[in-house]
Amino acid sequence: MASRHVSRNMFGLAFTAGAAAIFLILTGVIGWQPPANINLADATWRRGVWTGDVIWSQVALGVALLLVAGFAINRINRRLSAR
Repeated sequence: MASRHVSRNMFGLAFTAGAAAIFLILTGVIGWQPPANINLADATWRRGVWTGDVIWSQVALGVALLLVAGFAINRINRRLSAR
């Protein structure tokens, strides 16, 4: 029996959610709040605000995205190992 097909969207979801989770958790722990619109071409990421405290809402959002990435990776692994 052939393994099930895994779409590229699942890999994209896992990578994007994981990268965003790491970014939000790290910046939340060090107390840096990024601007609302990050544009790498204009270097707007330099305009973030240092709060001096841990930003718990940012860390919580990062943990939620980490759970989404874990769920996507789990589904990918199940589909690839199905026989």
